[in-house]
Amino acid sequence: MNLVGRIFVMLIFVMSLVFMGFALAVYATHQSWERVVNRAPGELKAGEALGLKYQLEEATARRRQLEAHVEELKNQVASEQADKTKRLAQLQTEATELRKEHDALVNEHATSVQQAREAAAAMESTQRTLADMRKQIGTLRDDIHTAQVDRDEQFKKFAELTDQFNQAQGELSRLKAQNLTIAEQIDRYRQTAMRLNVNLDLPPETVTPKLDGVVLASSKEGMVEISLGADDGLERGALLDVYRGARYLGRIEVMQTSPEKSVAKILREYRKGPIEKEDRVATRIN
Repeated sequence: MNLVGRIFVMLIFVMSLVFMGFALAVYATHQSWERVVNRAPGELKAGEALGLKYQLEEATARRRQLEAHVEELKNQVASEQADKTKRLAQLQTEATELRKEHDALVNEHATSVQQAREAAAAMESTQRTLADMRKQIGTLRDDIHTAQVDRDEQFKKFAELTDQFNQAQGELSRLKAQNLTIAEQIDRYRQTAMRLNVNLDLPPETVTPKLDGVVLASSKEGMVEISLGADDGLERGALLDVYRGARYLGRIEVMQTSPEKSVAKILREYRKGPIEKEDRVATRIN
């Protein structure tokens, strides 16, 4: 191969490299317009924008939202304008009524002024007549004063004695009625206590009210929990009987109370059988 051939070969090699660089540059800067348009949010890569199709959809949705918001604002403005018009009409009506009331008050004031003038004239005439009468009464007042003082003293003493007598009579009647009422109440209480087998001679704190409940839980240590508590009138130390149906099971003593339930221990000397949950407890067997 001669020198010219070698030169052409080198030129061809150099041009091949140049064209290959152009091809790489074109490939690197090439983009798919279909992907530019249809690029979905899930297909985005770093530095890529959302597809034009989706951008258009978002812009359309945003435009619709803005249009809806504008329509809502228009409706709100119309409603506020209607309310303002209605309020203005009400204020005008109130203003008219206030004008009428003002005119009525003005007329009433004028009438009152005229009546006051007439009353003042009548009062002046009455004052003159009263002055003449005072002169005549002055003489009689001195004569009557001494008699009035003596009469007032006697009447005051009589009134005091009368009040004391009436108070004593009222207090006596009240005490008699109260005594009769208390006697009737005591008789009823005694009859009720006899029916309930309650000994009235015992101190009240030692008497347990009539109660009826159930065993909530039972332990092997001889302790039970019952459904009666302090709110039912149950106190520590109270004794209750336990039974199942018609069978008497024994007696328990309350050791601790709470508002709605209590804890008691089983008294061994009265135990007639095992005490279990759902057994009934009462202050006495009914």
